[in-house]
Amino acid sequence: MKKHTVAAIIIVMCMACALAAGCSDGADAEGPGPSNVAAAADSGKQEAAGAGAQGGAGAAAPPETAGAAPETTTETEEGAAAAAEEAKAAEEAKAAEAAVAAEVLDAEVDVDFMSLNTILLQAELNNIRMNSDQYEGKTIRMSGPYYSVFLPETSQEYHFVTVVKGDACCVQGMEFRLNEESEAHGKYPDANRTIVVIGTLEKYEEWGSTYLYLSADRIAFI
Repeated sequence: MKKHTVAAIIIVMCMACALAAGCSDGADAEGPGPSNVAAAADSGKQEAAGAGAQGGAGAAAPPETAGAAPETTTETEEGAAAAAEEAKAAEEAKAAEAAVAAEVLDAEVDVDFMSLNTILLQAELNNIRMNSDQYEGKTIRMSGPYYSVFLPETSQEYHFVTVVKGDACCVQGMEFRLNEESEAHGKYPDANRTIVVIGTLEKYEEWGSTYLYLSADRIAFI
């Protein structure tokens, strides 16, 4: 009887050990333990953070690219607009000069040097210098290249219209000044620019001598 009891106890203990081993294997089969779960969660966060960083870097690039194109387009449009404005202003200035030139060329004058040939031109200039009183109050029109001379002795700049006819020996000229009635008062052209001036003969004294000049109220560029 005692042998049967001991045997039964041994069998029960073996079954208990077997059940305990089975439960342990079952727990391992069902899923990770707390430490494994924590490790997996931490790994998942790191992967998510890495993916977010890559996604953020990729999302930041489009705004820069998108912003560069409008800026370049705006600069191009502004440059084109400025060029168009400059071209328009140049055309308007050219048209204004042409209108003034037409008016000056068509104006009635008493003495027109533009209509004289070389011989008459020289004779008329000499007559003005010798008999200037005969030309007082008369309007005179002259045309030719412009040039100026600055004299340190007087600290003044002198303006001339030269009349070129034929050979170099026929070069003649007249000093002129744009008077206050001229729309271009104080605004003289660039050197060698061909001009037309209309004015009246005036005199001034300097260094003990008398000089003649045209008090011009109209000037045109041709």
